[in-house]
Amino acid sequence: MCIRDSPYDGLKEGIFPGNGATVEALMVASGKTPEIVGKPEISQVEVFMDDNKLAKETKSKILIVGDRIDTDIALGKNAGIDSALVFSGCTTIEDIEKLKVASTKDLPNFT
Repeated sequence: MCIRDSPYDGLKEGIFPGNGATVEALMVASGKTPEIVGKPEISQVEVFMDDNKLAKETKSKILIVGDRIDTDIALGKNAGIDSALVFSGCTTIEDIEKLKVASTKDLPNFT
């Protein structure tokens, strides 16, 4: 089981290998694929909804705010929940511009 498989993390000093780099190494070494339970998998949203006894219709009133397009915003897309991107993490405005050209399906609802 893996909580997070982000390939990289961004810090003020630059981009560094993330947990995903370690996960990939363990996958190659073991020949096994872990179950991913962290973002962008929707299991977190399902647990949150169940724990708080929220109906599926409530999703239209939830906003996921995050700083990574490949985890936070992807979680919103996968779960059918609106998302807002803030530029305090790895994702840059340039990344968003590239996505606008490639595919709008991965874009956040708000930036």
